[in-house]
Amino acid sequence: MQRLSCNTLVIGGGFFGAYLAFYTKSFSPSSRVVLVEKENEIMKRASYNNQARIHNGYHYPRSFVTALRSRDNFKRFTEEFKECVKKDFKKYYAVSRINSKVTSAQFRLFCERIKAPLKPAPGKIASLFNRDYVEEVFQVKEYAFDADLLRQQMRTKLTDSGVEVILGCKAVKIKKNSPLGVVVKSPKQLPNSLISAQKVFVCLYAETNELLSASGIPKLDLKQQMTETCIVEVPDELKNLGVTVMCGPFFSFMPFPPEKMHSFTHVRYTPHFTWYDKRAKRKNSEIFRSFIRDSAFIKMKKDASRLIPLIEKFKYKKSLWEIKTLLPVSDLDDGRPVLFKQNLSGVEGLNVVIGGKIDNIYDLCGRIAEIK
Repeated sequence: MQRLSCNTLVIGGGFFGAYLAFYTKSFSPSSRVVLVEKENEIMKRASYNNQARIHNGYHYPRSFVTALRSRDNFKRFTEEFKECVKKDFKKYYAVSRINSKVTSAQFRLFCERIKAPLKPAPGKIASLFNRDYVEEVFQVKEYAFDADLLRQQMRTKLTDSGVEVILGCKAVKIKKNSPLGVVVKSPKQLPNSLISAQKVFVCLYAETNELLSASGIPKLDLKQQMTETCIVEVPDELKNLGVTVMCGPFFSFMPFPPEKMHSFTHVRYTPHFTWYDKRAKRKNSEIFRSFIRDSAFIKMKKDASRLIPLIEKFKYKKSLWEIKTLLPVSDLDDGRPVLFKQNLSGVEGLNVVIGGKIDNIYDLCGRIAEIK
């Protein structure tokens, strides 16, 4: 068995794993930091297969802390990754009259509390909505990110900082020695290898428990959803804008820069089914591969067009399928915090990270800095 040693090993090359590797190396330039990713490129799964929304707090009126942190992180993310940010569209939030968990007055007050920019939508925009269903429409400040450009920028950051990136390399087992050892499979670069490290960060998102279970470490209490993000062409009247309807079983559409089209999601229909890792009989990777992908686009369009009739003209192009990982506490307030487990199960140096949304990365960095 070939061996490689480093100071820090990051497992998983999504945005959180890639940025964590970059941040760790920047924090300690003389250390050896290795990032392993099972795909042939970083940031090709959950970091790509999502709405591409850069949150600015509005989306979480029932989770004040999450919303406040989004506000704090929004400016930092859009400054650091300004080349990847799409700003040239208008974003609107509408509050439903029916089945909404907040009223327009409550939403206004919430935005005041978190100091998020908010103003009534112009009459031309408000007229696009069925006012029998929609109480009020607001113009907000919210952007999208281009996942392809973000990947390119992260690759540059990793290269320039000196992080060693090994692609096509899957971690299959953690050996709880001192130092820690991680068995990896990589037919092209490091077949049957053991990477030892003083610190290991598991950033595998939906596949976290798969590695922990294979290593004899108890599973974390994670909730999973099989999700569908539809990529659509929208009519001319909607091309330069995005809409989110609050706060309940509603929908959102907004520009999706890599495809030069729009993403379209629905609270009721985007999750196709839900399961809990501790009860699951199959690995999440197996569930993802075998899942029969029947699009819910027609149902989404039919429901959403009640509120915005022009949605009937949406043209379906394709779907992005992905497993979305949630902490069970999210059932209570819609919050999606970063999960950070230090020295997991008493194993010194073993850490697990699960990100909720992309700009939460700065919350993680703050916590990592505390343990340096």
